[in-house]
Amino acid sequence: MGKIDKPFPPPILVTGSHRSGSTWVGRMIEASPQVAYIHEPFHLNHNLGFCGAQWDYWFQYICADNEANYRRFFEKTARLQYNLIPSWDLLTDSAARKKVLNDRAFFAKKRAAGCRPLLKDPIALFSADWLATQFHMDVIVLIRHPAAFAYSLKKAGWFHDFRHFLDQPLLMRDHLHPFAAEIADFVAGDEKPGGGHGRSILEHAALLWKLIHYRIATYQDQFPGWQFVRHEDLSLDPLTGFRQMFEGLKLEFTDAVQQKVLDYTNEHNPAIEPSLFALKRNSKANAYTWKEKLSPDEIMFIRTQVGELSDRFYTSEEWL
Repeated sequence: MGKIDKPFPPPILVTGSHRSGSTWVGRMIEASPQVAYIHEPFHLNHNLGFCGAQWDYWFQYICADNEANYRRFFEKTARLQYNLIPSWDLLTDSAARKKVLNDRAFFAKKRAAGCRPLLKDPIALFSADWLATQFHMDVIVLIRHPAAFAYSLKKAGWFHDFRHFLDQPLLMRDHLHPFAAEIADFVAGDEKPGGGHGRSILEHAALLWKLIHYRIATYQDQFPGWQFVRHEDLSLDPLTGFRQMFEGLKLEFTDAVQQKVLDYTNEHNPAIEPSLFALKRNSKANAYTWKEKLSPDEIMFIRTQVGELSDRFYTSEEWL
């Protein structure tokens, strides 16, 4: 099958490492009346009405060899066509019926207005090139300092099952083969008798950062037209950063959008988010919270684990 027809407005993909501000960025872009926000269609428990594809793995990889399993679902999403899935719940659960009706109405309204789908999804990172190429998407890739990423995962208590990479032979073949032995060794050492993790959460975070940002580095070489944005730069000067972002997307950076950015980033907001997914914060103060929350030994450990790859994105001074 060929690529999606051009007359449809180009979708937007906001991706990158998770815990890098993708939801913040997505919600700020959502302030434009020209977009329709779609939350994480690659999530294992995503809204199947917005995208009917179902996944076996975190960070599912789509390429030419397996796209036949997924293309039809993303063609509908790119056209803002709701994917109705008949189920018993729709007959018996009034709340489920109401949600479906509201979601369908949202898609219909946004489609009629000629809006651009905005897919906010860090989990789509390894499939970003397929999405961009096949559906003419404008792509924003978010980058975050390794120590900040590790601190965020530590605070959230998020480990990662690296078998989700090993069990995708196409992903390992195309992109992660340089790390195959390291991932396999990590998985073997993380299997603790009786359950739990044999590796620390900082070890999980460091390896995950390395795999994600290795792919981001190759994207920078392959797709110079994409927008690559460091979380820290956006946090320190959000108005300038979002203005440039909107210009790159050919969206109007209106007074209302500017006010929303200011509302979510100003110094009167808490420096540390009150909850894991809170968006309003003092973005400048939040940019380097990890320096206070991680010990010098933890920071040095993370830096050693991620190695020279971090030099691609951050200077030595930005570790101090």
